[in-house]
Amino acid sequence: MRHHYADVGDVQLHYVTAGRGPAVVLLGWPQTWYMWRGVMPKLAGDDRVIAPDLRGLGDSSRPVGGYDKKTLAEDIWRLVHDALASRVSSSSVMTGADRLRSRWPRSTETP
Repeated sequence: MRHHYADVGDVQLHYVTAGRGPAVVLLGWPQTWYMWRGVMPKLAGDDRVIAPDLRGLGDSSRPVGGYDKKTLAEDIWRLVHDALASRVSSSSVMTGADRLRSRWPRSTETP
């Protein structure tokens, strides 16, 4: 797993990547990349996994405002389309824990 930072507008987002292939973006609120640390290696066999820290969480910067849903979504859009454009394809997936279990049930099993 590799740690990165990207400037997207008025915030610097921290994100962690693993693997290669079509991107799977794992996110949730109030989770940080650390929540996904056990799942990322399991998904990284066939996919490029990207787990960002949303603004104000984890190692991302903490601007005074912009914590509404629209701005949080714009931050992720900018990360994926601007900062990661060369590494993300049209077959990429954005998911949270609820959808992750249905798409990759074996990757979310706990021992």
